[in-house]
Amino acid sequence: MTTAQHGARMTLAEYRTVDPVSDTITVLEPAGAEYMARAVLGRNDTLTTPAIPGFALPLEQLFGDPVRERIRSR
Repeated sequence: MTTAQHGARMTLAEYRTVDPVSDTITVLEPAGAEYMARAVLGRNDTLTTPAIPGFALPLEQLFGDPVRERIRSR
């Protein structure tokens, strides 16, 4: 059983996966025994959730500044 399948069985209202390589967060919602992607958010988006009213995380804060990261890696 995958983590998403386990989450669907537990009836989580929302499930998110973070991909630090592509700087994206996929927001999934239950669809039967699985989850379906509702949105794919990138570094220029803001993550919100109905589970926490007023919560808003600009993803640029999470993923960092790509120019600064390239300079640091030299």
